[in-house]
Amino acid sequence: MSAFSLTDPAVIAALCETLTRAGVDGLEITGPDGHVRIVVSPLRSAEVSRSPTAPANSVGTAVVKAPIAGHFRPAATDIDGDVHEVAGGENLGFIAIGPILVPLVAPQAGLLRRQLAEPETLVGFGTPLFELQKTP
Repeated sequence: MSAFSLTDPAVIAALCETLTRAGVDGLEITGPDGHVRIVVSPLRSAEVSRSPTAPANSVGTAVVKAPIAGHFRPAATDIDGDVHEVAGGENLGFIAIGPILVPLVAPQAGLLRRQLAEPETLVGFGTPLFELQKTP
């Protein structure tokens, strides 16, 4: 699977079409290249707003949060008690919204300490999913 960009008009159009077909009136996604908010209205065309993502805190522990609501699918189904090193940009899992998979990537290299949500759990935007101890 290749990564997608929140600035790609084709990606935004595909998301708008999928939301309209599903009867969903809006969604927000935060990714490494920014934040996008899509509002779908049956009376008007979809409204899209974008903003850049704030830089990550560089000290201590980072919490990887859900960039969108959906079903949580970690890459490894059982990591509790199994601390392991991850590289920056490494795939930690996905948020599934029907047929759409939104990747969850490590914001930087570190030690993956804990998985904070159970696999296949329905999570909301901003739900903490992983605890990552940052390494220099």
